[in-house]
Amino acid sequence: MLNCQSYPETLSQILNIQQALSQKPEDLEILGLKCYLCERVGHMAIHCENYCMFKGNIEAQAIESLHLLEEAIRRQVRQRTSHHKIMREI
Repeated sequence: MLNCQSYPETLSQILNIQQALSQKPEDLEILGLKCYLCERVGHMAIHCENYCMFKGNIEAQAIESLHLLEEAIRRQVRQRTSHHKIMREI
């Protein structure tokens, strides 16, 4: 049967994480958590300083981002199509 003595490095990491979180429970940097709103490490979106800008509006923000991405893709396709048309004429 395995026990914590079998993996001393893992036990040490767990104890370091527990200690860090007990001292500053709001600081999640040690876990490597990344906020999906501001993309900074150390907190969750619900605790993000930018949360008030997105609260209740996250779906609308996601849809707007998708529309912007779709438009950028359409522009690239038009540019490539124009380029290929010009190259065929040469």
